[in-house]
Amino acid sequence: MRIWRSSRSLLVLFFLTSGACAPARLTGQSTCEGPTPLPPRPNEPGGFICITNRSFGAREEPGWSTRRGNTFTIVEDKSAPVSPPFVGRAQFPVGYVGGSGPINTSAQLRGKRVRELYLAFWLKLPEGFEGAQSAGINKVLHIWLGERSVVVFSAQGRGRNALTPQMRLQNVRADRRGVSFNLNPQREAVPQILRDRWYEVEIHLRLNSPGESNGIVEWWLDGRPAGEYRNVGFLNPGDDLYWSEISWNPTWGAPKDRTAREMSMLVDHFYVSAKP
Repeated sequence: MRIWRSSRSLLVLFFLTSGACAPARLTGQSTCEGPTPLPPRPNEPGGFICITNRSFGAREEPGWSTRRGNTFTIVEDKSAPVSPPFVGRAQFPVGYVGGSGPINTSAQLRGKRVRELYLAFWLKLPEGFEGAQSAGINKVLHIWLGERSVVVFSAQGRGRNALTPQMRLQNVRADRRGVSFNLNPQREAVPQILRDRWYEVEIHLRLNSPGESNGIVEWWLDGRPAGEYRNVGFLNPGDDLYWSEISWNPTWGAPKDRTAREMSMLVDHFYVSAKP
């Protein structure tokens, strides 16, 4: 059994709070088979059940599927705060064209009838990581409704500047702010993501009642509240009613952007739970 260690500097938390990941059923078979039990999380809603707990000890792990290619690798990083020494690495080659992600590894939620979701992951952007120049869009994680990527966590910012933990909504069906809009941190001291440090990101999402603007998006960085929105309209009557997929597909920049150097993004662990 590994001992919990934390290199707490800045964490990006998107609602994470339960105890050890005990296998259980929602609707469909749970895949909570991660090898590293987590301590109780401060922001995970009470009573949530673990769906998946990925340590990145191997390229293929239960409950996850991974696109083929050599840009996704498992590497050693002894500073990993949760499940050392192995972490997942997404590699961006020199001259990489923006607007897509070099890797895609995803957990399927289809059939589990998940309307309220919590996830936590541990992220590090190494020293050479540069934000996309055109609009500073550096997407990390996508959360899907049916066949639509709807909620995106982005480390927003250009070049070598400090980055901001932002939630970007897209393909939204029932919100007065439009089909696509951004949810920015709401704190006076805007949290920042610096290079070469591990951050814990927690996210909590709840779908709205179809036709009402009562959906929830809230997130934390390093355990500290970053943003809280309780007026989101994800769904119209007749839309897909359940979250369908979580994908680490780091979609960097726009097609006009090119990477000037090789760079990478590291993730140490994923923990996902849901309301039964």
